[in-house]
Amino acid sequence: MKPKRARARPAPWAATAVSLACASALAPWLVASAWAQAAPATPTAASVPPAPTAATAAASTAVPMALSFEQAAALQRDGSPALAGRDDAVRAGEAHARAVRHVGGPIVSLSANYLRYQKTLSVDLAGARRDAQGRIDDYLNALPGQFPPSLQPVVGDVTSNISGALPGLLGPLPDRLTYTARDSVFRPSLTAVWPIYTGGADKAIRQGAEAQVALAQAARSGVATVSQLELARAYFGQQAARQLLVTSEAQLTALQAHAHNAERMQAQGVLARSRVLEVDVARDAAQRTVDRARLQLRNAQDDLARLLDVPSAVAPTTPLFVRAHPLPPVEQYLDTGTTLRAEVRAAEAARLGAGAARDLAAAALKPHAFVYGTYNFNRRHAIAVDPDWMVGIGVQFTLISNIDRREMLNAAESRQRSADRAKEAAERTARQEITRAWNQTELARQSFLSLESSLVAARENLRVQQISFREGVGTATDVISAQTALSQAEAQRVAAAFEYDLALAALLAASSRDDEFAQHMAQAEHRLTPPTGSTP
Repeated sequence: MKPKRARARPAPWAATAVSLACASALAPWLVASAWAQAAPATPTAASVPPAPTAATAAASTAVPMALSFEQAAALQRDGSPALAGRDDAVRAGEAHARAVRHVGGPIVSLSANYLRYQKTLSVDLAGARRDAQGRIDDYLNALPGQFPPSLQPVVGDVTSNISGALPGLLGPLPDRLTYTARDSVFRPSLTAVWPIYTGGADKAIRQGAEAQVALAQAARSGVATVSQLELARAYFGQQAARQLLVTSEAQLTALQAHAHNAERMQAQGVLARSRVLEVDVARDAAQRTVDRARLQLRNAQDDLARLLDVPSAVAPTTPLFVRAHPLPPVEQYLDTGTTLRAEVRAAEAARLGAGAARDLAAAALKPHAFVYGTYNFNRRHAIAVDPDWMVGIGVQFTLISNIDRREMLNAAESRQRSADRAKEAAERTARQEITRAWNQTELARQSFLSLESSLVAARENLRVQQISFREGVGTATDVISAQTALSQAEAQRVAAAFEYDLALAALLAASSRDDEFAQHMAQAEHRLTPPTGSTP
């Protein structure tokens, strides 16, 4: 029978390029593998994936570690230095907040001083001597008049004698008396100071510390979210790579069988040599696709093993999954995402910190009032001028400072306005990313479900073309195209499931609902069970 002439048809990889466009943004190696299946050709130097590293080769020879996604997530949390560092930052912030929670309260201190001192006292006696002599003279002169006339001459003689003797009595007194004292004193004392008005500085310090704790917690949450997204990409990426390897091997097996049938038909004289060569070319291209898929799987295994920091390859046990039911309305995710998202929480913490800094700058322009007291425990050996105890109240107001306090307040107010706008921008970005992730998740879900009918049609078309080829009414090109179309549909189905899982993880992360990922996995109606064979 004369072979039929091949009909002109569009390139079989044209539809694949469109359907895998979105998946290419998620996993370039996934699309490369699917593209290679759809359009077998001699690979160029740029298209050949990198060879596995020595760590990958060692991991591939070791016994793979079977891990579910939850187990892998727990292993990542326990061994992540980034998360551990953020945990330390949170603990540091909390300790600082506890340290300043009593700012504005009393400060009591106990001190002890040992003093060695010298004190010199000098007293002027010349003036005092003249004053004393003058007063005595005045008194003696007035004394005779206080007696009866008969006694006044006698009293007058006595006072005259006394007045004459006074210079001799007061003359020995020095004009100046000097006294020097040296001593050692041990002075233990208790001092207390209690600010009663700080202009709001104490409250601002506490609010600033609380803002730092919130900022550290938000940063820790952000790192945890990014870590989970990286894990989802690597974990389900390895599952997708294994699925694509199985698809490539199935295509190679089918083309090998087709080549065997074509050679038998050539031997029987019912098939031209050119058609057999056409099948051989397709088979060889499928072999190269399998080799490339094996390398891609090894790269994916290396990626996941490095991410989890394990010495051997990981065997994921949680398959790619897709839920048949649509997601809840996007408004539910927006409600939580615009308030609990790590970036929004960080912006809110920065806004509170900027407000506290503004209040602290304003407090520098206000007076400060405080009460204080001190008590001396060694009063018997105290210096003469030292009080036994003392209490008081004080007010301090800075008139001139070497720092422009008004400009500092202006700077703090500008930073507060900047923080307010940063929070608005974070909320807007959260809404955009949540909406985008929700749409991408729904699109991937719909694409996956629609591929079910495409797979049924592709399998039936391949069966019909194989029968037609055996009956001599079909061509080898028809069988190759049908086999390629089936491989394309299977690769697109894997890509859609992979895209769904990553988009769902991104949606839950953007809306701060990461803990619901396990629930979606458990409730998924469709699972692409990882094959047990085809180990590279």
